[in-house]
Amino acid sequence: MSNLKGTSLHYVALLPEVSFRVIYNAENIVRTISVLQAQLDKAKAQLDEAKQEQIDFEESLISEDKWSLKEVSTAKGQACNTIVLGKAAKQNLFDTLRDSLNSENLQDQWPLGLNIKYGQTVRHATDDYVIIIYRNENGRYERPVHYKTV
Repeated sequence: MSNLKGTSLHYVALLPEVSFRVIYNAENIVRTISVLQAQLDKAKAQLDEAKQEQIDFEESLISEDKWSLKEVSTAKGQACNTIVLGKAAKQNLFDTLRDSLNSENLQDQWPLGLNIKYGQTVRHATDDYVIIIYRNENGRYERPVHYKTV
C-alpha cells in the first residue's frame, strides 16, 4: 500500500509541470493559428488584387474594341466569362452551303446544283475566282478559300 501512496504523491508533484507544458503548448498553438490567419488574409488580398487586375485588363481590351466579353456555359452548366476576339472574329464553320458562300460574298459565283458530300472538298473555277470549300463529316461547311484569277 505504501508504494501506491508514494506513486500518487509523485504524480501530484508533477502536476504543476504538466499544467505548465499544456498551457505553453496551447499558447504556441494560438500563436501559430494567428500567424496562419495573417498569411491567409494576405493571400486573400493578393488574390483579390489579381482578380481586379484581370478585370481591369479585360475592360481595357473591351474599351479598345479589340475584344469582347462573352458569357459561356461550362460543361457543368456554370456560367463563366470568356474573352473572344471582337470585330476581327470570323466564323469558320457554317450549317449550310449558302451561309458559307455568303460569308465571303461568293454566293453569285457558285453554280446552282453543285453540292458537296460529307468529307469532300470541292474546287470550282469561274472567270473571276477559284473557290475551294470543304464539308466535314458532321455536315458543316468551312469558310471558303478563294482566289481572284488573273
